[in-house]
Amino acid sequence: MVHILYGPDDFTLRQRLEEIKGTLGDRESLALNTAVMDGRRLTPAPLIETCNTIPFLASWRLVVVEGLLERFEPGATGKRPEVSEWQGLIEFLPNSPPTTALAFIDGKLTKANPLLRKLGKLATVEDFPALKGDGLQQWVRDRVAGQGAEISERAVRALVETAGDDLWVLANEIEKLSLYAKGRRIDEADVRQVTSCVREANIFAMVDAMAEKRLPVAMR
Repeated sequence: MVHILYGPDDFTLRQRLEEIKGTLGDRESLALNTAVMDGRRLTPAPLIETCNTIPFLASWRLVVVEGLLERFEPGATGKRPEVSEWQGLIEFLPNSPPTTALAFIDGKLTKANPLLRKLGKLATVEDFPALKGDGLQQWVRDRVAGQGAEISERAVRALVETAGDDLWVLANEIEKLSLYAKGRRIDEADVRQVTSCVREANIFAMVDAMAEKRLPVAMR
């Protein structure tokens, strides 16, 4: 079992990885049989050796490789490895132990990535693009509903405007807002009052006002 999960939406990508883990049996046993490898420094031999290891008192061994495919991106910094150097892994994967689940985790990749093209023929490939516009606002609504809360449309827009499209940040702010609202609908004023991003913006506004000697504005 080989998965390639990539894209700038790291939040949803990590959720998907957790879903995959949920299909691999008992979480405690899986945790003891999980290897996380830094793909930015990895060579084929230790990866193949790890994948060949039989799980200990469990049904599966999970091997997670972070950042390997990004090294093969056109224009990547540092020395770009040759795909031929990884031919041994490509030939190994179809015959890897049936008890091994291998997951490649990467950021944004292009279709021109040579290792992605090679490994993509042997894996389940999932792309997680960044959410924008209406899709991002709908994600906020769904996340708020998942917290058992409600939010106004003006508050949705205000939250997206101030927190941006980082779902990790948005999830954290939604959790805080849900607790702050205490069962009532989250409105725009709550977003302005509670979110860290707004407070940080206010700090910069305060410093600017002090530098420009606009003391009433700075005090406010």
